[in-house]
Amino acid sequence: MRGVSQSLWISALAILSINDSVNAHAKCTTLEPPTLNDGTHHASNESLLWGPYRPNLYFGVRPRVPKSLLMGLMWAKVDEYSSAQGNFRHTCEQNEGMAGYGWDEYDIRKGGRQTIHDAGNTLDLTIDFIKVPGGSRGGSWGARIKGQPRPDAPPDQPTTMIFYAAMEGLGKLGVANEGDPLGFKDNVKLSGGTMELGEFTIDITRGPDTNSHPPNTHPSHDVKPLDRSFVASLQLQPDLLWQAKSILFAHMKQEVDPLIRKYGTENPPPPSRYFTIANGPGHGNFHMVQKVFQGAFE
Repeated sequence: MRGVSQSLWISALAILSINDSVNAHAKCTTLEPPTLNDGTHHASNESLLWGPYRPNLYFGVRPRVPKSLLMGLMWAKVDEYSSAQGNFRHTCEQNEGMAGYGWDEYDIRKGGRQTIHDAGNTLDLTIDFIKVPGGSRGGSWGARIKGQPRPDAPPDQPTTMIFYAAMEGLGKLGVANEGDPLGFKDNVKLSGGTMELGEFTIDITRGPDTNSHPPNTHPSHDVKPLDRSFVASLQLQPDLLWQAKSILFAHMKQEVDPLIRKYGTENPPPPSRYFTIANGPGHGNFHMVQKVFQGAFE
């Protein structure tokens, strides 16, 4: 994007932009950051501002600014009712059936490539994390996420991906564009700001046309088609924001209970529909964006 001095984007699951000037979509007001104790205001250290500084997660990004913007990724294979909840990944755990994960290569100023061999979910993820210098607040970074079912998985395996963004301290964060009650057909835009980071936007794209989604095989598809993105915006106590998976499960339960009452146990929606969040975009300090794929995705 021309004219953007700071941006943050993810293609595959999403494209996110954090900017402090004008981009192709929006004009943002810039706030000059105060002096930071860790020296990130110096040009020589600007490229260190953003990074995967959440080491307890398989993939999580934040700036080197305390109590500010937190971002992370969760995912699961959703092909069975009984095992789906145990399939959700977020924090690095020893008992989740991983065949290996980590950074194949990483440069603190340029980025690198991470691979996650999730044997328990019969899914391999490749995350290319790229940092681009420029601007006054850490330049740009991007992460392209590719998912590929492992050889022992069916090629049409359903996978759900959840990106989340949370505002841990003082600041604002909300959904800036309008979808419809069925979900977002196209991009999802979050906007916010803090004194340290300035004004920013986060654009989560729908992904390439090569992505596939679970087909319409149940009446519930008419009110929640799985080729849409679903957004849940919540206002939570700051000390709860680190518990993203627990927040996700509590929110999903609010969706599951009405489905059980409506369809019973004889005609339940497929697991890929069953384990979804309610589409309720708005303002808050915790926002989840969910996509559901079938087979390989990028």
